[in-house]
Amino acid sequence: MSHQPFANSSSTCSLPKASFGIFAALLVAGSVAPSMFADDVADNNLPDIQVFKKLKENYASMATYEDEGRVVITMNESLVIHFSTRLARTNFYLIEWTPAGKSSGSAWSTKGQAVWSSGAGDFLQTEAGLQSEGTREIALAQAAVFAGGATRTVPGVFFRLQWEDQPLDQLVFSMQRQADENVEKINCYVFTRGAMGTTNTLWIGKKDFLIHQVQTAATVESMPTFIFTETHANIVLNHGFSRPDFVPEFPLLPSAED
Repeated sequence: MSHQPFANSSSTCSLPKASFGIFAALLVAGSVAPSMFADDVADNNLPDIQVFKKLKENYASMATYEDEGRVVITMNESLVIHFSTRLARTNFYLIEWTPAGKSSGSAWSTKGQAVWSSGAGDFLQTEAGLQSEGTREIALAQAAVFAGGATRTVPGVFFRLQWEDQPLDQLVFSMQRQADENVEKINCYVFTRGAMGTTNTLWIGKKDFLIHQVQTAATVESMPTFIFTETHANIVLNHGFSRPDFVPEFPLLPSAED
């Protein structure tokens, strides 16, 4: 049977709650202005609020989004989670990742873990087995614990999910702009925000207005500082997908409760 393509229209560690959602809230709160594509080249010295406005417009204009990336988790030692992302309107997604600490030669790392929806429900696959989740928001939030937060950042902006109860204007004006930096040879605006023992840093491409990196440094009482650095690369926009592209290829395992 042929498939019609979409139109272009076990936990690695216990993560502190403050690590997730701050920048997702910043980027999805408020109304979305008319669309602007990533190919549009903008002034390199835009006011802060215009940078975030253009970023929101850019993600809102996308029919599909695809990338590859990694999350580096640093505490007493460094762990790396490799992930890939596919997103499509209106509710199709597949984020796959290799658990931190699993060597490339291990049996489980060849299977990986994933959260997805191909139009027939929202599912999460981890070492505990296959679980059906009630909603996209629940599925992505649950998966974030295993994927180092990678299932919340870009999907949260793409789908305009509201993770935090804080309006855009308050967040924008509480952030500090830093000197520009390169991420994977992409020149980026850099913004930081500190609150409640957590410092967030966000890198936004100066020409494409895409998220290229997010870093969260969180200090938890009686524990070393957690540092999560999430990097997005090989980004492809508006690629044609079909439904099977949103189902993971690895063998699905039954739930631990089955």
